[in-house]
Amino acid sequence: MTEHSRRAFIATMGTTSLGLTGSAAAERDWENDGDEITRTDDLDELREYMPYLAYSRGSESRDQLIGLYGWKAESPDHDTDAYSYWARYTNQNAGLEELGITDRVAGLLASDAHLWDHEPSITFVNPDTGDVEEVVYTKGHHSVGVIEKDIPLINGTNVSLEVVDPWHHYTPDDDKEGVDVTNFAEFGSFLDHRERWEEVGFYENSKAEAIDNPWTARKSDTWFESRRDRYAAMLWGFL
Repeated sequence: MTEHSRRAFIATMGTTSLGLTGSAAAERDWENDGDEITRTDDLDELREYMPYLAYSRGSESRDQLIGLYGWKAESPDHDTDAYSYWARYTNQNAGLEELGITDRVAGLLASDAHLWDHEPSITFVNPDTGDVEEVVYTKGHHSVGVIEKDIPLINGTNVSLEVVDPWHHYTPDDDKEGVDVTNFAEFGSFLDHRERWEEVGFYENSKAEAIDNPWTARKSDTWFESRRDRYAAMLWGFL
């Protein structure tokens, strides 16, 4: 896909699948998990802490990326601010041939193949100093990974994460080769797209409170709710 046709496709996805026209259904209640949370989406501020993503040369994942969508959470119940981001892709392949897996295990992981794909990361920031204190990211089948020390930062605030083909989850990029994906993909507010994404199954089988509350995601082991997906997430931890 050429860069011109790719940008045209992204534009189409923005209007037909991301709900940019504002015609979303009635607003879904936020699941705060007992916290008081204020949510904002200043795009300039979100750019300051957004992840920079590293793709391998000729990466299929880079071509599948539609955009990166973020929001900020503040809470008097926590001593950090949380910048939450979701990378959205056109689809995800199961990639079983890359793993060399067959039979029962393949059946469990085959659920990884699906239309649309959403991969989360969260940057926790000291609100007094602006320093990045911790990063939470999906490390395989939406299992939760945490970077607490030696966070690979670009520009002092943008965590560098390597995208793993063909599943799109992350691993810390210690070489700091991540790039600003807004140069070739859309950048926008998660708050603007949340309801439309729900209509196409974004919250299906997911742990809603881990999506809606970044601090709940931090203390969880997965963003998934279903038993099957939790087992798959556990399996990913051994791969």
